[in-house]
Amino acid sequence: MFTSEIKIAIKRAIGEGIDQAIKRIEEVLDSASPMYNALVQLKSRYSAYLSSVILGIASQKELDEQYAKLSLALIMLTDLLQDTDLKSGSSASAETSKPRRGELLYYIPREMQEKREYYCTVRIAYFKEILLEDW
Repeated sequence: MFTSEIKIAIKRAIGEGIDQAIKRIEEVLDSASPMYNALVQLKSRYSAYLSSVILGIASQKELDEQYAKLSLALIMLTDLLQDTDLKSGSSASAETSKPRRGELLYYIPREMQEKREYYCTVRIAYFKEILLEDW
């Protein structure tokens, strides 16, 4: 049964990061549910957001607005979920996951001269696929 505890757990995950909330929804959502299409759409929007962040093609204000819209869309999706949208056997225990470690990828030149600019890259993400995207 889709209980209020599961919905609360998904909403808490939004505070941890949109990727965490998406993962938690995927754990319980049946792919035959009409809500699955809405989730796929949100994942696509989140991927476009990440690309904007990585490429630096949007201002911080635009990025903040996009993130807020994504968070709101996830909250709305969560509120609309019903018992019939779940995989069989889903429970609140599937939603309460232990803390995860993220992944780190970086490039810093070995030698640098004083008063000269260098390009350094540092990426942090929960999922390795996102971390390596366009590397």
